[in-house]
Amino acid sequence: MKIHSKKILVLPFLKIPSGHQQVADSLIQDIQSNEARMECEKAEILSYSYGKMESFVSAFYLKWIHLFPNLYNWVYQQSVYRNIEQNKKFRMYELLFLARMKQLVEEMQPDCIICTHALPSYMLNALKEKNTIKTPVINVYTDFLYTAFGGDNVYRFSFSFYSLYEGIVNKKRNSSTTYLVYRDTCSS
Repeated sequence: MKIHSKKILVLPFLKIPSGHQQVADSLIQDIQSNEARMECEKAEILSYSYGKMESFVSAFYLKWIHLFPNLYNWVYQQSVYRNIEQNKKFRMYELLFLARMKQLVEEMQPDCIICTHALPSYMLNALKEKNTIKTPVINVYTDFLYTAFGGDNVYRFSFSFYSLYEGIVNKKRNSSTTYLVYRDTCSS
């Protein structure tokens, strides 16, 4: 993987061991082992913004899923699949994180940003819409939540499932965006 930047900021969400974190760690390891001149930094916007509150939110989130899996599934279905063709605005998330995301990008000054979770990608897309940042953003999709959060100002989308690629591309075809499918692990 050849990237012509010097500093890459990788943004998962929450510090719990999840696919988002694993993908972030794998990308960092791959980039640094193949491009020694690249400096990769991983940041998590909730802990950056609110410190130790992240561990409380993470514990609550995991407990909620464990105790009320049907409720979690219902909320997930409503937020992801309801009115999927519409570009959604998440004002509460913008209020909580937008200014801090801008501050993080200004502080880190990355040449490129890789998101492995929808929330940081949504924030960066909102900042790009306002012409607040110009940094290229690459999304690496790990689940279907991106259909709810995806934006038109993201530089590149990467998928491991072709079905996920089809759903996003059919919804968000943007001529300035590159779409990559690494492999379809679900079909033969």
